[in-house]
Amino acid sequence: MLSDQSGGPLAGKLIEIWQANAGGRHRHRNDSYLAPLDPDFGGCGRCLTDEHGRYRFGTVQPGPYPWPNGGNLGLTTRFYFSDDVSAHAKDPVLQLAAVRASTLIARATDTGYIHRVVLQGSDETVLFDV
Repeated sequence: MLSDQSGGPLAGKLIEIWQANAGGRHRHRNDSYLAPLDPDFGGCGRCLTDEHGRYRFGTVQPGPYPWPNGGNLGLTTRFYFSDDVSAHAKDPVLQLAAVRASTLIARATDTGYIHRVVLQGSDETVLFDV
């Protein structure tokens, strides 16, 4: 869900994702990581939020990839799957986010994961200047 600082939904906003495949490689000409590309996984998607600020993507759980990465534009964040706790302890981004790291964790549900993105305020999602 995408919301403002008071929790109100932000409808009609473009959400774009880019992510690594299950092996940890992005489908991008500048990604030189040694993991193979997956011919069945595009690694990106776009959608508009609905009237409740909700958005949905079907994807794979990405594998770990070298850090840092870059080249993104606009408001940039990332999220982590709540059930991948062993990876959380090793991730340099979560270490840097410290007390605000919880804003980057997508919580598991019966039908997938929910990640709430808050723009501004005390619960603001960690955003990166890349």
